[in-house]
Amino acid sequence: MGDPITKKPDQTIANFLDNTNNLRPSEYLADIKVADLTPVLKLTFKDNHNIVLGTFQLYKHEKPASCRRAPSSIRPTRRRASPST
Repeated sequence: MGDPITKKPDQTIANFLDNTNNLRPSEYLADIKVADLTPVLKLTFKDNHNIVLGTFQLYKHEKPASCRRAPSSIRPTRRRASPST
């Protein structure tokens, strides 16, 4: 992964792949089936001979609008009290 001419790695792609390793479920729902999920991303890992080493698939579950949290930009935030002088 990188520039085929200079053989230098592409740091943006390297960071992206490293961060996919850090993805964790935000919630576990045992009754959800894969067919009920929306595919978001599929990564296929191959070696230098183009042989598939494995895949990573990311899905998301669309919650009904009544269950969604408000975006952080409109959620109330706590403010620290400033120290009195």
